[in-house]
Amino acid sequence: SLMEILCAELQERIHKFKVIDCYAQSLDRFYLILQGPTQEEALFFSFVSPLIRFHLSIERSSFYHHSKHPLLSFLKDAILNQISLLQQDRILQLTFSTTNGERKLIAEFFSKHPNYYVIAPDGKILFTLYPSGNTHYQLPPTHSFISPPPIWHNHREVEQKYHELEQQWELSQEKQKLHSLL
Repeated sequence: SLMEILCAELQERIHKFKVIDCYAQSLDRFYLILQGPTQEEALFFSFVSPLIRFHLSIERSSFYHHSKHPLLSFLKDAILNQISLLQQDRILQLTFSTTNGERKLIAEFFSKHPNYYVIAPDGKILFTLYPSGNTHYQLPPTHSFISPPPIWHNHREVEQKYHELEQQWELSQEKQKLHSLL
């Protein structure tokens, strides 16, 4: 699956990197900035339908004017230890070591209810995009999800394609607004 390909590339490129920043376009679109021995990487997350995704980002200039994301208070200086997929590839788990013990960033890429969580070692939810009233994280029930074969093969291809899709989507939203005005 595409998520497996992207995870393998993350494991290769940012394993053991340190979180140095987190820039938010909004709470549901953000860049996690990680520092390695020789370079920085920006991991982009979007939980906005219909363009829900994650990928390493090449385009850097755009995010420096964004605000700081609340995730930074939980993950600043955390070291990325493990990248894994849960439940047949629609849930990404990043495991970090921090001075406060292990922290997990769990991102659920479901088309109807995307969400993400920062989880303490005991499973307690420290932060989430869409609070549900639960205090501890539980994996959602499994559904038989058949992942389509990947049409892209790395983070760069994913970023380029989604950039095009976002522009098309924004254009269609503008057309809809104009149409409704007429």
